[in-house]
Amino acid sequence: MTIPEHIEHGMDNLLGLDDLNSTLCHVVEMVSNDAFTRLAIILEGLVADAYVTFEDAQYFDGSIWWWGASIRTASLVERDAFVERVNLKGLNPEDCFLFEFTAENSTIHVIAKDIHYTEARQSEQQLEDAELIKRIDTGQSGGEPMIVKSYHFRGKTDHQSNPVDYVLRLFQKGHSFDEILHTISLLEPEDIQACLAYARHKLK
Repeated sequence: MTIPEHIEHGMDNLLGLDDLNSTLCHVVEMVSNDAFTRLAIILEGLVADAYVTFEDAQYFDGSIWWWGASIRTASLVERDAFVERVNLKGLNPEDCFLFEFTAENSTIHVIAKDIHYTEARQSEQQLEDAELIKRIDTGQSGGEPMIVKSYHFRGKTDHQSNPVDYVLRLFQKGHSFDEILHTISLLEPEDIQACLAYARHKLK
């Protein structure tokens, strides 16, 4: 299974799936800087650790997991109408595609310049997740998983406990990666990756 070498606007079912609704999709990586965002999504139910990666992503409005891996590219008219409707300030979609995942009860949108499909050994993903999950403390608040961050105030060291569930609910409500980092000021990008890894681990 591969993504077509040449992507055009208005293409349906990019993965060529026969069963479009039996695949569980997880956001496993969302790396941002001033220039672009890299968004990686793992697809379960196809082959072990199949990934769809969006490069130079400018917009994503999905939750952290959903059922349904039917991916299409919107037409140019649909893309421009969507950009105008959501009123994305500073977005330059001219060289981008509007990718749409058809989920069970919604449509998930990604605006990005390119899409890639890759496969990796399951053990590699498990090792990465295990390392990230070390950032999570499950020994506090009756076992509720927390990201615990230390900080100094007036010469004393204190701790801020951030429930993993709270971070995941921010994603569910549509908050972006950068917005979550701004909302919970002590969090680092790896902490959010750890929350995603923990959620993926619990779902399996």
